[in-house]
Amino acid sequence: MFATDFTQVLSPVFVFGERVVTMSAETELLRSLPEFDSMAVGSILSALEEPYGIAIEDDDINAEIFTTVYTLIQFIAAKTAA
Repeated sequence: MFATDFTQVLSPVFVFGERVVTMSAETELLRSLPEFDSMAVGSILSALEEPYGIAIEDDDINAEIFTTVYTLIQFIAAKTAA
């Protein structure tokens, strides 16, 4: 899908350095990365809205979206298809 573009969106939100390059769809996010806290969730959602032309409402958000990179990509894909 758009995984390369997606990691470029994630890169400024986190201070991952080279780790973003090695992230895969299976990379766990919530509760697995120390950088992934509530502030990061808000920053990621804000960072994703403009480049993908979506609006993310509070009711859209749940912990399952942030389980892995794949679940987050699937969420964004569903929002862009709507």
